[in-house]
Amino acid sequence: MTHAWIPVTLAAVLFRNGRFMLQKQLAATGLSATGATFARFLWAAPLVWIAPGLSGIAWPHLPPAFWPVALIGGITQILATICVVALFKSRNFAVGIPLKKTEVLLTALIGLILLGDAMSLPALGAICLGPLGNWC
Repeated sequence: MTHAWIPVTLAAVLFRNGRFMLQKQLAATGLSATGATFARFLWAAPLVWIAPGLSGIAWPHLPPAFWPVALIGGITQILATICVVALFKSRNFAVGIPLKKTEVLLTALIGLILLGDAMSLPALGAICLGPLGNWC
């Protein structure tokens, strides 16, 4: 199927927004933004370890230099999620989702600055559609 990415992308959007709505609900029941984020990552952690085994894909060899970078990336992802859930808790879902969608653009920018990653104009346009679509 040549266009399998279309239903997969739509499913990802639905699941992502659903996940954030559930986190907002958790935070609205008196759970802090940190608690709601902890619940999300606690639920997802076993899936990360189980998924490769279920798919038959072996874990790659990870050099020791990988772990500090992964730790920094994981901590910043958790902190960013806490901030987004705090936005949702204050009923700013319309602000939080577009802000969250800028992470792809920021990742591309940081990749360009720190790693020298090149990006085509069509790829940049596609990345900009996410936040733009929410702001229009």
